[in-house]
Amino acid sequence: MEKINKFEAQREKIAQATWAVILRDGLENASVRNVAQEANLSVGSLRHYFSTQSDLLIYSMELIQKKTDERIEAMRLFGNGPSTEDILEVLRQFLPLDAERKLEMEVWLSFSSKALADEAIRAKCQELLENSYQRLRTMLELLIFLKEARGDLDIDVEVVRLYGLLEGMSYHCIMLPDKFTPEIINHVLHEHLQTLK
Repeated sequence: MEKINKFEAQREKIAQATWAVILRDGLENASVRNVAQEANLSVGSLRHYFSTQSDLLIYSMELIQKKTDERIEAMRLFGNGPSTEDILEVLRQFLPLDAERKLEMEVWLSFSSKALADEAIRAKCQELLENSYQRLRTMLELLIFLKEARGDLDIDVEVVRLYGLLEGMSYHCIMLPDKFTPEIINHVLHEHLQTLK
């Protein structure tokens, strides 16, 4: 078990080195050689963890969602049953409201752009987006259960609307940080949930 944990920890370290290369030099320069150099590894050592550049990039994308999941899990929400504040806290994890989430969003935007021309990246983006949609659906269902949202909501439409709001605010938070402050974003998110009542 310890060997598996060390192996996985090293993969995460390499993926985070990949993020650093992407943010500094662009996704097109996230070669195995450049990432190995960033991670202070030989190319051969890196290939022990990722046999191809595609494997490395796919894992680096998956790590973004894994980090979000870990943050949500660490919050130990819903301990006394679901609450509206817990649901808001989950939704906030999709937004770049601190340095860690900002970095993840910037990396995600790089991958999203690459997905237009790379079928493997596109497929992984679609898979991760579907996972996010499912989580948002669950949050909306909890709001209905708590009677914090109307029971007659069209969940399919509301999931798309909520995800569009989160994605749009995330993008603008990166591009226009002075206008899309955490306070404004939190206010808009709260106001959006009010429209569901």
